[in-house]
Amino acid sequence: MAVRRSQGGGLATRKGLASALGIAKELLVDIEEGKTSPPDSVIRWFEQEIKKELPPPRGSRGGVLEYFLSAQQFQPDQRILDLPCGPGWLTWELRRKGLDVTAADLFPDTFQAGEPAAVQVDMNSPLPFPGDSFDFIISAEGVEHLENPWQAFREFYRILKPGGKLLLSTPNYSNIERRVSYLLKGSAARPPLPVHRHREIPFNDPPHLSTFPACYWKLAGDFAGFTLEKMDTCAAHKKQWFFFPLALLISLMGKFARGNTRIRYEMEWTQSMAHLLGGRSLVMILRKRSRIEA
Repeated sequence: MAVRRSQGGGLATRKGLASALGIAKELLVDIEEGKTSPPDSVIRWFEQEIKKELPPPRGSRGGVLEYFLSAQQFQPDQRILDLPCGPGWLTWELRRKGLDVTAADLFPDTFQAGEPAAVQVDMNSPLPFPGDSFDFIISAEGVEHLENPWQAFREFYRILKPGGKLLLSTPNYSNIERRVSYLLKGSAARPPLPVHRHREIPFNDPPHLSTFPACYWKLAGDFAGFTLEKMDTCAAHKKQWFFFPLALLISLMGKFARGNTRIRYEMEWTQSMAHLLGGRSLVMILRKRSRIEA
């Protein structure tokens, strides 16, 4: 009897699986034809499976992505470009909110956030998008790798719609930790590998070619036609607080600088304690000026 029950149970299971597969196939056909929407439970399951495949954001990138998600209210009818998208954490978070996101990266094979897949884009070259295409461009930790970030800013301006916004982050080379690093090592950034090593592993260890302070990034945006709406830092590093006395001294010295010097070097911001002890990433929100403003 036990054997029969087992055999009967196996038959019932096979019939149940066949029936479930049939229902699943019908559901997929209906979804593709637009006759129905997938159940919330199915959507959540797919979201969880995709999230499992995504590697965690590296370094300060996680804090940057969280900052962008909380700093801006996106609307469903707006087009967003995520460049460089990397594995696709930000794209995934925005798409699950129902937003129209184009993912792009120099290495699109690293994208793991589902369909539509990422398109290949070299930020050192003209961007392959028509003018006035996007409401938002999100560029997290990308411009520091470029040979000519000023050209990239002009391209960002071209493909943004009038009034569109560029949400940009790059390493904060003006905080106290990196200033001390420059004093001790002669470089605020990690030294690049020899050229032949970059050819072997171009993605795993990309060099920081453009290690500009905050005032230069603001200038690049201004020249391209942007208005800076907000400058901030994120992804704080606790060990920066060891340099608190030095940061305080620099901040106090900045207050005694002449007026023109304070303006030229953006000292109101770069010599402030908030910036000196700020996070590892500099965050900027820039708006494309209209032709009238320009």
